[in-house]
Amino acid sequence: MSYAPTGCFRQGFTKDEVNQILTNAKAVFIEDGGEQIVSWSSSGHQASSIYPIKAHEIIAECIYALQILDPENYPTETDRTVVAFSQA
Repeated sequence: MSYAPTGCFRQGFTKDEVNQILTNAKAVFIEDGGEQIVSWSSSGHQASSIYPIKAHEIIAECIYALQILDPENYPTETDRTVVAFSQA
């Protein structure tokens, strides 16, 4: 399954903020198998919910944003190959 980043961290986030989000998402991916469960309690009632964006999607979004915010350390990958033929 492939995920195409939408650019949700491109604007409004600093490079340091995106790096922190990336660090947290990696920890979730490694420790919790990619699912982040959020739990809370109020007035004696408890509830939990799975975070709406999966860790691997957050990681992809962070890398996409960092390619724009910090291109020296996160260069874009070439996704095309050009082949030229010449007749001799």
